[in-house]
Order: sequence, then C-alpha cells, then structure tokens
Amino acid sequence: MFVPLGMRTKRMKLNSNGIYPLYGNQHVLDDNGVFVTKIAKGGAADKHGQLEVGDRLLEVNGQNLAEIDYEDAVAILKATGQEVTLKIEKNSLPQDITVTSDKGKALANKELIDKPRIITLNRPEGEGLGFNIIGGEEGVGIFISVISKEGVAARNGQLRVGDMILEVNGNNLEMWSHDIVAQVLKGARDTITLKVVYKPDEFENFCRKMDIKPKEDETSYVSQMSADVASLKKLNETLSTARDRLQKERDQELAKNNELKNEITALRKAYTEILKKRDDLQQSLAQSSAEKGSLIDQVRELEEKVKELENNWKVSYKDVTLSRHKLGSGGWGEVIIGKFRGQKVAVKRFHDAIMNQENNQYYLEMLNREINTMSQLRHPNLLQFIGAVLDHPSGNPMIITEVMDTSLRSAYEKKELTPDLACRPVILSIMRDVAVGLNYLHCLPDPIIHRDVSSANVLLESKGPGKWKTKISDFGSAKMARFATTKAAGAMVYSAPECLQTVVDFEESKQSPKADVFSYGILLCEVITCRFPEHHIFRVLLDQVRSSGSSLHSLVVSCATKDPEKRPTMKQIIEQLDRI
Repeated sequence: MFVPLGMRTKRMKLNSNGIYPLYGNQHVLDDNGVFVTKIAKGGAADKHGQLEVGDRLLEVNGQNLAEIDYEDAVAILKATGQEVTLKIEKNSLPQDITVTSDKGKALANKELIDKPRIITLNRPEGEGLGFNIIGGEEGVGIFISVISKEGVAARNGQLRVGDMILEVNGNNLEMWSHDIVAQVLKGARDTITLKVVYKPDEFENFCRKMDIKPKEDETSYVSQMSADVASLKKLNETLSTARDRLQKERDQELAKNNELKNEITALRKAYTEILKKRDDLQQSLAQSSAEKGSLIDQVRELEEKVKELENNWKVSYKDVTLSRHKLGSGGWGEVIIGKFRGQKVAVKRFHDAIMNQENNQYYLEMLNREINTMSQLRHPNLLQFIGAVLDHPSGNPMIITEVMDTSLRSAYEKKELTPDLACRPVILSIMRDVAVGLNYLHCLPDPIIHRDVSSANVLLESKGPGKWKTKISDFGSAKMARFATTKAAGAMVYSAPECLQTVVDFEESKQSPKADVFSYGILLCEVITCRFPEHHIFRVLLDQVRSSGSSLHSLVVSCATKDPEKRPTMKQIIEQLDRI
C-alpha cells in the first residue's frame, strides 16, 4: 500500500456525514482503501471542518474498513445514525500527483495533443508498469497521473502525464470503471499495448474538479531527456561508424592514387594549372575591356601550351632502341621489335618513299591528326598505342605500340588454327573480339572507320591452349567518318566495292562503317576455311563454309553483300555471334 509522507490518523465525531467515499486510491494501482472524494456543502462533514478530500477512512463507529469491499463500506456509512465516529488517515493523497501546469504545457510537444499513439511496454516479471492512473467516474476517461522515475514506463519514454488511455491490449476502455482498468493493468503480463492520446486540458480540469492540487513534476521531461540522450548516443555511434568507413575508403583511395606513375601525376598537375591560368585570364578579360588586347594574347599563348600538352604522346628517338628482329612489313613501312624505357614494344617505321621531300609535310600533318586520335582510344580489343617519334634524324616518324605474339594470318598458316569443327569455338571467340573492337570504333561520337581490316591486322597473344587475346592493329590509319576521305587503304581482296572507286589526286570518296563490315565478312570466311581469300577462289571458300554446315554462312553472305545499306552493323553481328 502506498503511504505518503506526513501521514497521520485522527478520530472525529460527525452528526450525519455528507461525505462521498471512493474505494481504492485512484493514484496507486495496488491500494484498495476507502477515500473521501467529495464533501457535500452544508453537510456535517463540511461544518465540522476537519475532514478533507483525499482523507482515508480507516474505521466507522469502531468498524475496521481495511478488509471489506466497497459495497460494504458504503452500506456501513449509510447505516450510521445522527452521530458517527470516524477514524481517518490525513493527507493520504500521494505527494507526487502531477497536474500539467502552464510551464508543463509550454514544454509539451503540441503535435502530441489529440493524436492517438500506440505504445508497447515490455513488463519484466515481478515489476510494475511504473505509472498511476486517475479517473474512470462520471464519464471521465482514465488518465496517467504519475510516471515513476525508474519504472517500465519511464524507461520506455513515450508516455506522458496527462495521457488518456483509450485501449489496453486492443480493449476499448470507454465503459470501464477505474477499478476494472486497474485490475486489467495489474493482471497484464509480459507485453502490454496501450492506445493513448495526450489530453492535458481535460486532465487538469478533472484534477481541479476533484480538488487535487497540481504540483510541478518533471518525470516525463526527465524520461524524455533520457530518451533523447539515448538517441544521441545511438546517433553518435552511427556517425562514428560512418566516419570510420569513410576513413577506410579514403585510405584505400589514397593507396590507389599512390600507385599512379609520377610522370602522369605531374602532367595532370601541369595541365590543371594551365587551364586554371587560362580561366583566370578569360575572367579578367571579361572584367577589364581596357586590357582586352594583351589578355587575348596571353590566352592564345596558354592555349598553345594546352595543345602542346595534348601532344604528350611525343617520344624522343633517344628513348627508343631498335632491334634487328622484324615482325613484318607492308606498303607503309615495316614493324620492328624495340625497347622503350626498358619495355619491349613494337615500332612501326615508315618507308623513305612515303616520307619523301615532296609530300613530307602533308604526311606529317596527316600523321599528327591520326596519332592524336590513336592516343585517345582505349579498348581491350585495340592494340595499345604508346607514343610516336617525330624527331628522328632521318626525318621518318615511328609509331610505338604494345607487342603481340603473332597475327591471325600467321596463326592459321602455322596450323595453330585449323578449319575443323574442334577449333570452331576458338575461331568464334577471336572473331567476336574483332567485332567488339570495330563496334567500339564505329560507336564513338566521331565514328572511326578502320578501312584496313585483314588477317594481318588482327594480332593474337597466347593465353594457354586454345585461348587467345585478340587485338586490332593499324586502326590509326583511319579517318574520322565525318571527313571519311581516302583511297582504299586495305588490301584489295578485303575492300568493299564502294572503296574501289578510282580516285585521282587523292580526291575524296565517301565511305561509312559498313565498309569495315564488308571486310569483316571476308575475314570471317578466311578464318573459317583457314585460306587467304583471293578474289578468284572466294566463291570456292564460301561454298566450303556452306558445305561445312556452319551457321556462319548466312552471316558471311550478309556482310559481303554489294549494297552497304543491306549489311548489318557490328552490334548486330555481335548479337548474331552470341546466338550461335
């Protein structure tokens, strides 16, 4: 039983009574005593002056009320005569009854008022819920009047003094009395689900009506603060975890950056500084018309430096060592094994006849444009361009690329590839890589036409039995499709009909990526039969492809058709190869 501080007992005699009893302390769930809830004005109790609302009735005319129920207590009071002797316990209302004050209202979250909330409390065995209730009479709802500082409700932190309980475990309390609600709450075990709504004004009015003097209580505020502290701790842990993760990612990124070559880092830094200076100068130019002329000159000078940086592919001939090992030769020049700064490379050296004095400047300008294009291309199926030498004493330029083991033509000539069905998956894999590389060139913002697709320009590197890494070479002799100008550059047998027009004095002839598709069809027929596709035997080779039962026959025919518009794109070729 809850016994407040300052409790005292007293006997008094009343003529009649004029008091209204209540069974059980409305503020303490475990207390079933009889209390004075109202004193009739003008009655004996009112005139006597010593009886107050909240006093507990211990005896009536010597009869102990501790062990009797409410109905018997009422009957005893009604049965008293003109004079009744009462033994009472003064000041029995709990000292920690809380009524929301103006200050409390100001602190309350206004958004909670009149908005139902569902709150779940987990009640450990042997522990109370940690809150007291009042109300439940004369149509008044059940209110939470006190929240213990160290109880289930306080730890939960969601209940507030002034909350009206609407439901307990889904049961509507609208017609329930205080006693029934108290018994249900005391009998609930484990998990209790409450539906509540914050009604501070109704709670205060009820306390005023029952003559319960409000007292400031910061239990709910403290509970809320505790919950806020817990939330802040959890937030701090989350932030700490995120910070550690970001730090780890940052460390990993720094480690990767440190692996970059110093030469590239320095180049990017210089490029950034020059661009910044150019931007600063352009901004100053807009701000000061008086200095316009001089600033324009400076901007042009910086732009020239930017262009120089864009030509960072230029390599000094002193950094290149040539061997006597020749990989091959053609109409443009020869390819020799060499070393560039300790790395084994392939060096393409142009013939003197190509770079003669009469057209030397023309070829150098064309070569510069093509090398700029090559230096910007990066793809797994394109031969990696490393740099170019333009300062050789002979005046002949050299192009430096990565070196591969062999060419597609050499592979089938050396019987490393054969026309039998067992080798067909290997051939399909190689030709798919060729299609992927050409598709990359054709799909650039400024599409590039290779114009020299052949088995000699498909290079291979062995990756084990039946496995080849495939790369396309000599794509640097291509032109941007929007300029699409040249004589037929590839071997005649691979050239599309539209590329075989007679061109006089380098007059431009229109071409499209479909020219490469034609060459691809011829190459596909060649690699399936493992025979060079000379014009006079091409039909024979095509018949061999058809007679072998290969599903590639229709693909060869569609690629090698005379009308460019009827040829598939490289993307469509890749899709068809994937279905085979």
